[in-house]
Amino acid sequence: SYYRDEILKQQVIMHYRLNLRRIAKIADSVDAGIVFVKPVINIRDISPFKSEHRNDLEPDALMQWQLLYNAARNLQQAGRLDEALVKYRAALAIDDRYAVLHFRTGQVLFEQLRYDEAETAFRRAVEEDVAPLRILASMQQTVEDVAAVEDAPLIDFPAILRKAYLDEYGHTVFGSEYFTDHVHTNVEGYRKLGMALFDHLVEQGVAKPEASWDNARIEAISQQVLAGIDENDEGVTLLNLGAVFEWAGKFEESRALLLRALDILGPDEGIYMRLASSSYSLGKIDDAFNYLKKLQTLSPDFPGLNSKLGMIRLEQGRTDEAIAYCKAELESAPENHFPYVCMAKALAVQGKSEKAQTYFNTALELGPDSAFVRLSYALYQIEQKRYDEALIHGREALRINPANYEAHNAIGSIMLGRGDLEQARHHISEALRLQPGYDAARENLQRLQTGFGSAD
Repeated sequence: SYYRDEILKQQVIMHYRLNLRRIAKIADSVDAGIVFVKPVINIRDISPFKSEHRNDLEPDALMQWQLLYNAARNLQQAGRLDEALVKYRAALAIDDRYAVLHFRTGQVLFEQLRYDEAETAFRRAVEEDVAPLRILASMQQTVEDVAAVEDAPLIDFPAILRKAYLDEYGHTVFGSEYFTDHVHTNVEGYRKLGMALFDHLVEQGVAKPEASWDNARIEAISQQVLAGIDENDEGVTLLNLGAVFEWAGKFEESRALLLRALDILGPDEGIYMRLASSSYSLGKIDDAFNYLKKLQTLSPDFPGLNSKLGMIRLEQGRTDEAIAYCKAELESAPENHFPYVCMAKALAVQGKSEKAQTYFNTALELGPDSAFVRLSYALYQIEQKRYDEALIHGREALRINPANYEAHNAIGSIMLGRGDLEQARHHISEALRLQPGYDAARENLQRLQTGFGSAD
């Protein structure tokens, strides 16, 4: 639902200022004291929530950008940071509005210990985020400005954390050391804010500490508060937060939170399922399989589990095991379309096309409105060189889910085979826009660039 809208953005910022001033006036009208707190954000360990290219980017420029970005990402993952940075900066020269590009650049710079440059890149990523769930720099400044206009005290929380980061880590690139998610600090972060607020109240004469109030007393109270935190509640919170990030497609962040939840809560069905999902989305399919097996130990009859195990074994080239898992799922859930697709794919790998077709037919009968079924069948038909039928089912998958990047790429493959380069470019570019790291679309893009049109 979020798209770049500069006019709306400025209106929101203006409305934010008006609301802050209204808060101050309401407080003043009843003679209530008010303290503004300048908010903080995690810039290093939370990627942008949504990235969008600049509106005037031509298709050829977009394809060149994608090639540079994908190459840089591979170099970054291989630890070849200098080369990755060159590619990222070349991509920035083409389009510097794509938020996650600044974020990846910041990651490389941070690993190179170039902290000031990294901070600049990370903050630009926040500013370019199309779904800005973190306060923008201009809005932070608005808090400061309104506090000055209203002659109200201001707690500069960013300044407090900057000092803490410098003292403890030698940089000011805010990340997981003091943050639980994108905007909420951990207990120690909020302790620092609480102490700053308390000191202000003492200065104002609102709070009057006893004579025994000193560093030792502060430490004793801190330990008392920490001891009152329920560890299980913390684990559940991390699990819920990990689930939210997985829903938002932020799989790296989700996996990190879920692993922390697992350390606290121990073996748990929900944690294992979500860890399997996030691991799979990150391309860690061995980890995904292992988490599913742990889930199976806890809950052997967990719905859909055998199908998922079968699909992973199929990806790993262990077809016989895949078929065994799919058969087990069919016995327990014969009305579910998923295991039929699993069986069809496995049989197709074994070259048993007629049997595969039978299972696909059943899957289509059971799940005619499933984008997964439609796309799976389209990909199978592409392998069979039945491009007209594949196109029908690929387009149906897109009708069901217009954001299905795999369906866009499948249609792009068909159009490449037909020599319709304009349509191929459109669908491949859309696949990469939706999922910049999608290898199959990247390979199609390279074929398109080099002029090879066969969809075989």
